[in-house]
Amino acid sequence: MRAKVEAIGDASISEDGVYVEVELVDGQKFSKLLEHSLGNLKQPLNNSQLEEKFRGQATVLPESQVDELIAACWQLEELDDVRKLIALAVPGA
Repeated sequence: MRAKVEAIGDASISEDGVYVEVELVDGQKFSKLLEHSLGNLKQPLNNSQLEEKFRGQATVLPESQVDELIAACWQLEELDDVRKLIALAVPGA
């Protein structure tokens, strides 16, 4: 697939934006402009989306440990010792 893709820089598109154009074998073209990606200051993730993204990245941890880590992150201001949070982020802890 990579050999079929050409990336071209365009200064008129923001850093977190993208313009995609696809040309099919029969010559049809489809395009889409996304001005701002999801998860930035102009279009932040909501709490559910943030947790879902985190779970997708934390696949090296058991689900129960991920649950505990997420709960600890949401209570970060109440933690008196950050070592518990760090330990929860380590596989096999």
